[in-house]
Amino acid sequence: MQNKPAFISLFAIALCAFIGVANASIDTTTATGMSANPREYTEDSFLYSSRWEAGSGAFAIRKAKKNYMLHCATCHGATGEGNGELAELLGDGVKPRNHTDAKIMSQRTDEDLRKVISGGGDSMGFDAAMPPFSTILQEKEILGLVKYLRVLCKCKGKDS
Repeated sequence: MQNKPAFISLFAIALCAFIGVANASIDTTTATGMSANPREYTEDSFLYSSRWEAGSGAFAIRKAKKNYMLHCATCHGATGEGNGELAELLGDGVKPRNHTDAKIMSQRTDEDLRKVISGGGDSMGFDAAMPPFSTILQEKEILGLVKYLRVLCKCKGKDS
């Protein structure tokens, strides 16, 4: 029985290897066409991904969505319609942008979106109620949010 710890260790290693191989062979494509495996992606996994250095694929979109839920959804809403929990508290006449409105969002360049996320509403002549996120988010995370906004609006930017 002196070999029991060694046997358990070898068994654990073998089990982990088996799980890794088994997961690699499972079709992880979701109903949206996005792969659940962060190391691979389909063409539909992230809109217009070839234009971006911020990464693409399922991992990138999950990260961007997570950042959106954490930093944007409180005002813009979980679905991006401008109806977040804090939207009513922003003051008279201040309404968060509806990110699902393709007509408005397609008039903004990707650089406009990057600039307003990074520098806040003031940086683009909008209300200062939207804070700058350049001190909280890395540039690649801001670019990921720009991509996620394009997913929400189902539109390309003015410069596309």
